Amino acid sequence: MCGPKWGHKELVDQTECVLRVMPQSNNPDLVPSDPYIGWYTQMALKMVDDLRNSKISEADAQENMQQAYHEVMVRQQQAANEQSDQDAIERKTYQVGSAARAGRSE
Repeated sequence: MCGPKWGHKELVDQTECVLRVMPQSNNPDLVPSDPYIGWYTQMALKMVDDLRNSKISEADAQENMQQAYHEVMVRQQQAANEQSDQDAIERKTYQVGSAARAGRSE
């Protein structure tokens, strides 16, 4: 949707297209309110600005955005793992508490 096939030939145009369509995605990992996606969006906008002002090469901007996207994926996975671990601790705590209450009621 944002590639050369659809008329988006320049990295700046492709990036702006992606940032426009991301909020329309039904993928919860791509919503702008996600702190990691918010950070990525700001970084991508800075790369676009730097490209427009010839402060960075297109290759460097593309590499920076790819590295940032990878960082987002890693951080989202770490956050999901931490949440899963916390959920498991809470379930175990609840089970132990339930077993203790059941033992007292006998």
